[in-house]
Amino acid sequence: MVPNRVVGAMFTVTVAGSPDVDDGVAVRPVAAVVVGALADGGTGEPCATHPQVISYNYRKKLKRRTRCILPSERKRTAVIYHQIRLAMRPDAPKHKVDEALGLLRRMGQEIDAVEHWAVGRDIGGDFDYGALFVVKDIDAYRAYMHAPLHRQVDEIGLPLVRDMISQDLTDDEDPEIADKIRKIHADRFAGDPALAALIEGLGSYEGSGVANG
Repeated sequence: MVPNRVVGAMFTVTVAGSPDVDDGVAVRPVAAVVVGALADGGTGEPCATHPQVISYNYRKKLKRRTRCILPSERKRTAVIYHQIRLAMRPDAPKHKVDEALGLLRRMGQEIDAVEHWAVGRDIGGDFDYGALFVVKDIDAYRAYMHAPLHRQVDEIGLPLVRDMISQDLTDDEDPEIADKIRKIHADRFAGDPALAALIEGLGSYEGSGVANG
């Protein structure tokens, strides 16, 4: 049985049998859509729990053709996950902390090099807040690090921080990727003495660009 609606990760596709079609004719120009398990009970086929491709033609009656997307077919692109963990100073004013967190969120929203991001409470450690920014390669990492908004966040946020960890995770297979990341940090601090002074004012700092990074 074909359900009225197939729910995908990005949008809802209307198919035959729905109020949004005219006499069984699809009214949207979609050629093929990747979706998850089918709604309303699924198809009963062995692959119903896997993502599927459902193809149909624009302004023609639905031609249902499903095919499983096997785990081995799913494509993955190497990325760099950059994360900071922050323990705030006990005397840090709440309104200033909120301002700094708002700027971190703006970094995720406004810096073009950032693909995905999250800012919020740090759970499971001795830190109060954290931020995660995902970039696609080392060039995007460099652009993120040198973004003017990033420097603004440092100026406002670092004086509020007691301890900080800056760490990176990547599945980039370049054997020199760690050295390239460390150099970006080191060059940034070397070219900006005021920023280096802000880092030195922290109770502790661990991460790329420092002796123990």
